[in-house]
Amino acid sequence: MKRLVLISSVAYRQQLPYLGFMKKPFLGSDGRFALPPEVLVYVGLYNSYYAPSKITFDAVRTYAHPLHEPAGQRALIKMAEQIVPPSLQRLVARYRTIQQPALVIWGAEDPVVPPSLGKKLAHDLANGHFEVLKDCGHVPQEEMPKETLALVSAFLN
Repeated sequence: MKRLVLISSVAYRQQLPYLGFMKKPFLGSDGRFALPPEVLVYVGLYNSYYAPSKITFDAVRTYAHPLHEPAGQRALIKMAEQIVPPSLQRLVARYRTIQQPALVIWGAEDPVVPPSLGKKLAHDLANGHFEVLKDCGHVPQEEMPKETLALVSAFLN
């Protein structure tokens, strides 16, 4: 691996607001989601975007599609349970050992993972470079795809 690009990464222990969807109140007695997947996806995206007007029907439908199957729902729940690994502190201690140039991209208005953690991540990486996109939330690659691609392309070239 020659270079590393990280976008709005969960790199430190923190409260993650959207994980509440994976807890019991949102599950029916059979373990399936109590609300339609499209509703859960829309709420998740709404709470992640700076500009919810950029959320498209196609994006909601695409994210929701696998959640209509029990296996997709179980996979999402398992991901939520494991998104902060028990060994996180050991991993954080090793960030300094990553020598590859790393581009860390963040939305300035990220409501999920604060930009201060992105700045910390870039600082903790041996060769980290931090870029912030204004008027952007947790998913720069979707909210500002052209600007995100320009940053990644410039970094890789």
